[in-house]
Amino acid sequence: MKKIFIASSFTRFEAINSEIYNRLSKSFNVFLSGNLDFTGLDMKSIAEICYQNIDDSDYIVAIAPFGLSVSSELGYTIALNKNGHSKKIILFNHIFDEKLNNEDMFMPYIDFVSSNIDEILNFIKNK
Repeated sequence: MKKIFIASSFTRFEAINSEIYNRLSKSFNVFLSGNLDFTGLDMKSIAEICYQNIDDSDYIVAIAPFGLSVSSELGYTIALNKNGHSKKIILFNHIFDEKLNNEDMFMPYIDFVSSNIDEILNFIKNK
């Protein structure tokens, strides 16, 4: 079964994260860090849980706009792909962020961009 890692601010976009998680988890194994209880864990332990789940995933769905943590997760995924992995990176641009189109260090590595959850589902199902 395909595994999907949702890279998103789990406090800023709680509603859209839940919607995407619920829709995707009907057909795929989905990891959303906002669903976990990190009580008692330090930041490095949390990061390692996320990086391990990226390692185990086939697709990374990044919810834009995003900050440093998601940027780190995407950079990690790009580095994995440059070293022989083939993880697909999907940008869910639900609050259209025009400046992302000009990100030279990011956009060349994006496999699919959409602001529509159904389009993302179809992309993953057909790849």
